[in-house]
Amino acid sequence: MRLPAIESRLAELLADRALLGLNEPESAELRDLLRDEPGVDEWALERAATALFVGMAGLALEAPPASVRVRLETAGDHFAASRRPTTVADQTPTVVSRVGRASPAFAWLAAAACLALAAVAWWPARPGAPIPADPIALVDASADALSIAWAPGPDETGKAAQGRVVWSDASQAGYMEFRGLPSLDPARWQYQLWIVDPARDQRPVDGGVFDVPASGEALVRVPIDAKLRVDRPVAFVVTVEQPGGVVVSSQERVALIAARSD
Repeated sequence: MRLPAIESRLAELLADRALLGLNEPESAELRDLLRDEPGVDEWALERAATALFVGMAGLALEAPPASVRVRLETAGDHFAASRRPTTVADQTPTVVSRVGRASPAFAWLAAAACLALAAVAWWPARPGAPIPADPIALVDASADALSIAWAPGPDETGKAAQGRVVWSDASQAGYMEFRGLPSLDPARWQYQLWIVDPARDQRPVDGGVFDVPASGEALVRVPIDAKLRVDRPVAFVVTVEQPGGVVVSSQERVALIAARSD
């Protein structure tokens, strides 16, 4: 797996997703770009941010030297200025495309990455405190991590599928594992996760849409993207929906169900 080119539209969308989230057209564009570049690690930014956060949690910060801090701040200002679009006189476009310019999130992410790396150099290490490599490791390390096996739903897509869902209430994070869940045509269908938490609301919480690559029997892991806080989930449901997902599912195509027994 590799990172996208820093000047690319793909890098911009991945940065926006990590920091701000994407709307439906942007999500569709990101899926198209990822299909064109199958070797790109699309979760690299999320893993880096999580590892940095966990590694620094609870530690006292030792400030870097003032001269280094000034150089980093100046470099960040120059980077943002170099990415600022120029104004063309007497030109009034009716539609502004985000292609070819850096979003505020992308410029912020690039500058913040430089500052974060510099901070780590002066951050005192905590002996014996392992840093999880990614969000999946963070969830697995949570004391309250809940693991539930998938059971097939009435839709044929889940008949041969196996795996589990892992969720931590404390971390408000989780992931899904699948083996044997068929790949769908993303132009027609996508999988969508729903998290059932009756104590919060009778309507399930959207856990994000996702695609499954055509990888045969290979194990597939998908991070959960819960749109709202979940306090005590009693079930997780995977449905087949239109591209981009839906706000409220008709539950006509239920592929998999994972229900807790306690």
